[in-house]
Amino acid sequence: MSTPAGIRLAAELQADVRAMAPWIERVEVALADVEPWDEDTGLLVAVAMHHGYGAMEAALERIARAMEGLNPSTDRWHQHLLAQMFLPMSGLRPAVLPEELRPALRELLGFRHLFRHAYATPLDLQRLRELAGHFHRVMPEAARALEAFGALLL
Repeated sequence: MSTPAGIRLAAELQADVRAMAPWIERVEVALADVEPWDEDTGLLVAVAMHHGYGAMEAALERIARAMEGLNPSTDRWHQHLLAQMFLPMSGLRPAVLPEELRPALRELLGFRHLFRHAYATPLDLQRLRELAGHFHRVMPEAARALEAFGALLL
């Protein structure tokens, strides 16, 4: 049986998944380009990955706040948030994300942190392309997992 809070959370998760979609598509288009990436393409992909991951993280944060009382008080709360979304919480919720996404999502979280904080570091286009492949593979699965979780709330 759904509650008003559950219905609201499900709607917010749907909005976050919709926000992820154009960024996932931009990375997909860039990966279809067989030419070596130039700096401009790399920057576009980096922004798309940052924003797409950010939309997913916003959804995870909503879940943690609504269901677990998340209080992001440590420097490593992004890592803790991601880790707890792979764990079922008995009596609260099932695991939000499937375990097989963990390694790639941890790499993408690391990229997001680097992109946000390493202003003077040039982009490694080869590494970025590798990370974009992970992003392309796992973000649609993460979006489906969020949709499935939202459906449980209705």
